Amino acid sequence: MRLNRYKIQAQKPSLLNKILIHLLNRLDEVLICILLGNTFANIVSASALSSYLTHHDASPEVIGIASAILTVLILLVAEVFPKTIATFNPDKSARYVAYPLRILLWVLRPVVLIIRYLNIWFLKRMGIEKTHPEHQISFREYKFMISESLKHERTSYYDMMMNVLELHELTVNDVMVMPPKMVVLNIEAPLEDIVQLLISSPHQWLPVIEGSMDCIVGLLKVQDCLSDLLMQTLDRDVLRTVMTTPYYIPEKTPLSVQYRHFQRETRRIALVVDEYGELLGLISMQDILDQLIGTDVAILESEISQEIPNEWIIPGELHLSAFRRITGVEIESEHASTIGGVLIERLESVPEAGTSITIDGTTYEILQSSNQRILKVRATLRIDDAPLTTD
Repeated sequence: MRLNRYKIQAQKPSLLNKILIHLLNRLDEVLICILLGNTFANIVSASALSSYLTHHDASPEVIGIASAILTVLILLVAEVFPKTIATFNPDKSARYVAYPLRILLWVLRPVVLIIRYLNIWFLKRMGIEKTHPEHQISFREYKFMISESLKHERTSYYDMMMNVLELHELTVNDVMVMPPKMVVLNIEAPLEDIVQLLISSPHQWLPVIEGSMDCIVGLLKVQDCLSDLLMQTLDRDVLRTVMTTPYYIPEKTPLSVQYRHFQRETRRIALVVDEYGELLGLISMQDILDQLIGTDVAILESEISQEIPNEWIIPGELHLSAFRRITGVEIESEHASTIGGVLIERLESVPEAGTSITIDGTTYEILQSSNQRILKVRATLRIDDAPLTTD
């Protein structure tokens, strides 16, 4: 029962490993087989002792003492010692008993099946239905296993693995760039400004607008304009020729799904819209890769400080997924993807420094803000809800 079936399956295939998996898949039969052996051994030993003492006309006191000694011996030798050893060394112990247990299970199978069916019948009479064990590991269990195995050495690989496991929990709203931060090319701007933007832009793709953000006419790959830039033949007609049609995706699209869409459709940038077609933001393949690698997240996390176990100083731009992972505080939002966005959403305005709000037992104090966003927040978790820490 202490064996890790996934560890066994990951090992090189062998007869022993096949037997172990076979036994793990029939734990109820294995338990019945073991209990049959235990019960038989206990009855035989007690009967043998009783016959021996009766044959030698032992006194009641001697019978009582002998029975007590036999009980302790059976308890220690047949129960406590072997089970303790098996608990401390499950892999090694299982390999010693796998073959004999498999043989016993085959020899006693008729009896085991009868007892098994009787057991199921009694359980049904009591209104208890047998449930099959679920062997599939959930993403939350995966995260816990990785966190426990690597908790003493937080490496970049640890962060990357945690980001991969969190990918299915995130949506494009968690990673997308909001319109105020989007770098766009206005095709109606002076040609000199357009050329300067194409030369200095750190992005491979740019949304092309016509006058305002409400009118996106295409997506432009900067690389497609390089030859015209070098030959000084770039104009608006060339831009309209090389740009592609806008690629829209609905909000709340799972990040893992959008990653596969980017791969399948050979696209690298998409515009996120709501159910009414209103532009919410922009997401690129690079944004998803940054989320996996943790490039931007690591920069923001480096700004987090913690003076006491239940209090954190965090940047307002920190994504909710990173905030939940670091603090253990569960906080959700329909529209916002950062902790600052959630607070603005709850307060219905950009608060001034010193403003406080309590959400589900956690107090958020605004330490620094600008006209448009929250820059720094102090999050204080109620002591009763504070996560336990171990040295």
